[in-house]
Amino acid sequence: MEKVCTNRIVKVGIVTDNAEETAKKLTELFEVVEPYDHHEPPAIPFSSERYQLYKGEPAKGIQMDVRLVYLEPIYFEIIQPIGDAASPWHDHFKKYGTSVCFFAFYINGFEEHIDFMGKHGFPLIFKEEKGFERYAYFDTMSKLGFTLEMKERIPKPAEE
Repeated sequence: MEKVCTNRIVKVGIVTDNAEETAKKLTELFEVVEPYDHHEPPAIPFSSERYQLYKGEPAKGIQMDVRLVYLEPIYFEIIQPIGDAASPWHDHFKKYGTSVCFFAFYINGFEEHIDFMGKHGFPLIFKEEKGFERYAYFDTMSKLGFTLEMKERIPKPAEE
């Protein structure tokens, strides 16, 4: 692997102390569109085991209020950390206050991208497996000015 498999940003993550108010302000400024989240599913399915790891340890008790604001061609994920559980969002807010935290990209080849980023000096700091999607955050803030998120998804099963 020579490069990340995409150049398309799909999501901008904002951490704030009031998700509802931040989302409201964005919707006052922009014409919001219906959710659209096109991506190519990975070639192979992945685990249905659910877990979160933060800085190599199981993450426990992470709570947050989340709002999504869809524009074109991206969307904003607005996160308000709740409580004191260690998480990338809580730690970002403590250090930077309300601000852009991360940019997200859909990728195929989750483990290969984790290895690739590590080889470029950007270690994995957060990883979550949800069964239908998994994503990883990398320690890129000091070199890039934002946290880089890579997300791999398979379509959710249809609800019956």
